[in-house]
Amino acid sequence: SYLQSRGGPLRPADLAGHDCLVHGEHRTWSLHNEESRVAVRVTGRLVSDNGEFLLAAARAGAGILRVSEIAVLEDLSSGRLVRVLPDHEAGLDAGIWAVYPNTKHALPRLRALVEHLTVHCREQFEAAAAGDKIHTQRRLRQYRA
Repeated sequence: SYLQSRGGPLRPADLAGHDCLVHGEHRTWSLHNEESRVAVRVTGRLVSDNGEFLLAAARAGAGILRVSEIAVLEDLSSGRLVRVLPDHEAGLDAGIWAVYPNTKHALPRLRALVEHLTVHCREQFEAAAAGDKIHTQRRLRQYRA
């Protein structure tokens, strides 16, 4: 695997010397922990706009990938992928958006769906941030379905 042959980064700045799997134009990765926030300019031989392709490359040992935990729950649980820099969180500046027609009166079903997704996603991300193993296993089962 990549980490066996190259070793893992010990601190965020070490990412600059690794083969990172770059998604689109996101060549600066933000990482933070309780003490600091850092931005690291990463390089790699593989750049793609296709997240599934990059995930497959990470599984094949091509380098280090910055990705949402939800996308790799099964890989982490099985040991196929491992988390590097466990004392840091990725500053993924991404959101989940509900896009629907702008009407004066949204359908009650639509409002109910958006509210349900809001609560569900908030619970999932809060559990992940807290490192809650029970919720992580529940999420793993949900995302396998």
